Amino acid sequence: MAGPVLLAIDQGTTSVRASLCDGGLRARWTRSEAVERSFPRPGWVELDAEALVEATERVVAGALADGGLHARDVAAVGLANQGETVVVWERATGKPIAPAVVWQCRRTEAECARLREDAGVAAWVREATGLPIDPYFSATKLAHVLDSVPGARARADRGDLCAGTLDAFTIFRLSGGRRFVTDPSTACRTLLADLATGRFDERLCELFRVPRSVLPEVVSSDADVGPVRVGDGFATLRALLCDQPSALLGTGCTAPGDVKCTYGTGAFVQMSTGSRPLEGADGLLRSIAWEIGGARHYLLEGSVLSAGDVLTWLRDGLGMIARPEEIDDVLGRTPDSAGVLFVAALGGLGAPRWVGEARGTILGLHRATRREHLIRAALEGIAHQVADVLDVASELVARLPGVAEGPGVRAMWADGGLASSRAFLRLQADLAGRALRCSAEGEATTRGLAAVAAVGAGLASSVEEAARLAPSLVVEPALDEAERLSARARHRQLVDLATSAGVLSLCKD
Repeated sequence: MAGPVLLAIDQGTTSVRASLCDGGLRARWTRSEAVERSFPRPGWVELDAEALVEATERVVAGALADGGLHARDVAAVGLANQGETVVVWERATGKPIAPAVVWQCRRTEAECARLREDAGVAAWVREATGLPIDPYFSATKLAHVLDSVPGARARADRGDLCAGTLDAFTIFRLSGGRRFVTDPSTACRTLLADLATGRFDERLCELFRVPRSVLPEVVSSDADVGPVRVGDGFATLRALLCDQPSALLGTGCTAPGDVKCTYGTGAFVQMSTGSRPLEGADGLLRSIAWEIGGARHYLLEGSVLSAGDVLTWLRDGLGMIARPEEIDDVLGRTPDSAGVLFVAALGGLGAPRWVGEARGTILGLHRATRREHLIRAALEGIAHQVADVLDVASELVARLPGVAEGPGVRAMWADGGLASSRAFLRLQADLAGRALRCSAEGEATTRGLAAVAAVGAGLASSVEEAARLAPSLVVEPALDEAERLSARARHRQLVDLATSAGVLSLCKD
């Protein structure tokens, strides 16, 4: 292929992907490899960070080989990471001292509950960070590793350890220990960074008992990080983003009020809010989308903790499907769930309720219930939770300066695994009561990274222009509004039941 290429690396929860993109941000060669997670106890989720970096190196080398390319052909590298997952490692050797604790892990629920008992502290943390005190985020995970590994706290105090998210660990390893950095879009997911600056805050570090000295330097999302190992040589890393903000950018959602949902292991609804964080967003998260050209751009997020993971459970845990692609067939020949209702809270309930101890709930089973009804009910449960987030977000849209449309008007961009199913998109559009837009350009996370890297390499004039997309598919809602409202009311009643004190006490591990 004539001309330089851009290398976009996406470290997701279930796979790591490397894509070589041309100047038009089209992925020409892509390699991916599964990421193995372990579940040592109920609610605990871990991964081998060393294995993740090795997989990253293999998929990069494979993509280069597929294109007959070398490191010298790569104009710039972009790296997206899965966000709140953390690892602690030895500064001298780069070796982790324990498995990485994944964003899904709920092991620090009791510690978060203890911190939330002080209403003043909880309010201050939410105001300072834009986030609630919850095990989803990194701070209590890092403290847990330092407390649970013998001698770790003393080693941290001596300066022997580094701690951070997977991007910081990967860059440390691929730069030979020369660079130890993260960007604001990832730093602000740790509960340790100030939302106004995107930088780590000493007071937050003290509260969560994470020494500031073990954390990385925070650089801009478009920083020239320097050379990192790429296949047979080195190339310059010029784009650093958390995966979901990268997907927001990759769908062209750069104007206030633009909304997207990425369906991965979880489903992540994000709304661009411009140069300032939105106030009064209880139940949704305020976060930094990116820092480019010295300017910070903010977003509003609702995290559905189990989406694609529900399909993985149906396949691996229950044997109900052999592969995710079967859902089109199931939805096509199963017009309803025959009264079966499902709360898809396999890893707790995220936005807008944030009930970490909630568990998946199925109601309405009867003798005529079939496998297809359970599968459809599970997919409806995912779509309902996304609709829950959209209901809250749409009420906030009108507060944004420069947004012409009223609440609930804008269509939502959809990308990720479940977005490849037209049958699921129809289900989502019906239950959300709004149109969905999809692009033929593939992985939005990859495109967002490539856009930032392209500007850094001088291949594009602006990130907004590079990332702009026209939809290749628009799915309009077709469900009668009365039916939609009835279905939404049943779902809310079921969630009320699933999060009631009596049910929660029954489901304690």
